[in-house]
Amino acid sequence: MMLRSQITKYLLIPVCTAVIGSTTVVAVDGLPDTPPETHDTRVSPLILASLSADERGADVKTPIADPAVMEVGIDGHSVTASSSPPPGPTLELIIAQGSQPVQPGDEVIVRLRMRDLGQWEAAGFQAFLEYDPDRLELKAAIYTSEPFGLHVLDPIDSINATIDLAAGIDIFDGQTPTSDAADLVLFVFTTNETDCLTSLHFRENDPPTRLTDSSGADVQPLELVSLPMEQPSADLDGDGVVGVFDLLQLLDAWGPCPGDAPCPEDLNCDNVVDVFDLLTLLENWG
Repeated sequence: MMLRSQITKYLLIPVCTAVIGSTTVVAVDGLPDTPPETHDTRVSPLILASLSADERGADVKTPIADPAVMEVGIDGHSVTASSSPPPGPTLELIIAQGSQPVQPGDEVIVRLRMRDLGQWEAAGFQAFLEYDPDRLELKAAIYTSEPFGLHVLDPIDSINATIDLAAGIDIFDGQTPTSDAADLVLFVFTTNETDCLTSLHFRENDPPTRLTDSSGADVQPLELVSLPMEQPSADLDGDGVVGVFDLLQLLDAWGPCPGDAPCPEDLNCDNVVDVFDLLTLLENWG
């Protein structure tokens, strides 16, 4: 297994280069000579517990509905109303459900995920991240085996609070380009503060963060969604005052947040609106 891994890593890089872009090897050679930060590269039990079939990169199709269009007659005039256009190809960082930090030292799992590719079929990706080391410490990170089994920048290291990633399809393992939504990388961070997980985001780089098809062409346009850069505001209605209307909105949202991401009323990002969020709102009253 080790021999095959080494052969794949060193002999198939040109193949992967064609898949994920011609600058992949340059990106590898051009890494700073700064020694990587030391962190535990063993897979956290949190990662293993979180790897359901869906999170291992199993096929998950995200339906894209056609915009609803209708014509309405108003005083003899025809008005066309349409819904928002469907989402386009997206790379996003999201906190795994049930993994939000609450106390310093807690572990939190972050997923790098691709979705909404539509007609595009991705054969590889590159991603360039950075985070605030005062808030977070990288403990472990692993690529998923599907859909991209050829891991170019592996093991995943943190250098000066930056993380570089690259992977492509492993044609010798029968992998083919895909448009399915899938997790690409799972990270485990240790939190150093009790507030929301912040400052983990895509950074500017040359080459840029991207998905590529089998010809090496970029999937465009590509939307990048980072984790929140700022702690949620207690001014929920945006009127410049934390008051009774914000209190009512928070009470109306009481309970677990829907979906993976914290809701606006979840002021401490633990994925539930409860007494701790109420206390935060009252501390910011006025």
